[in-house]
Amino acid sequence: MALLSRLRKFALTVHVMSSVGWFGAVAASLSLAVVGLTSQDTQTVRASYVAMEPVTWFVVVPLAFASLLTGLVSALGSTWGLFRHHWVLLKLVLTSLATVVLLIHTQPVGHMAGVAAQGPVPDADQPAQVQLVVAAAAALLVFLVTTTVGVQAAGRDPVRAAPNFFSAGHVASRVRRGRHCGHGSRSGVRCPFRSGAGLKTPRRPVYTPGASC
Repeated sequence: MALLSRLRKFALTVHVMSSVGWFGAVAASLSLAVVGLTSQDTQTVRASYVAMEPVTWFVVVPLAFASLLTGLVSALGSTWGLFRHHWVLLKLVLTSLATVVLLIHTQPVGHMAGVAAQGPVPDADQPAQVQLVVAAAAALLVFLVTTTVGVQAAGRDPVRAAPNFFSAGHVASRVRRGRHCGHGSRSGVRCPFRSGAGLKTPRRPVYTPGASC
């Protein structure tokens, strides 16, 4: 148990570090894309796109996969689970979509880096320049959403947040909705919670002097 606890803590630590690093790398890519789009100096524009390619392949992409994999390990190895809570599933979907879009985003990055390495960037590549800015800004927005969702749910108790199907409150809600456990229709055994009598607290017997046991 101690070893599993250490592994969970290690996976969570790596997940937080890789996610923060991913955010910073995308912010750096966004700054390079903005400089390449708005700068009037030819050498500055070329240097921005040439530098963007190694940052994408050697920093952004590895951190993206590290954040996704360690997030899966942390969810599966904790009481939160992967499919028990909607916010965990939402973060998984958003992170997976961001990773896929990132892999698609590497194509225009490589194209602009190749063009900038050969000479000045022509005006015909301006749509690709705008695409780099929009994609990086959208990635930062996804990070903001996932961070907000995680922070809002961080203070919740995973045990209390999980539904307890055997609690009296849950059974009472099912009885009020006219539901039962389903055993009556299959095996002929009457469900004890169907009438709601099983939810009442039994009264203590009244002692009468002279009465026999």
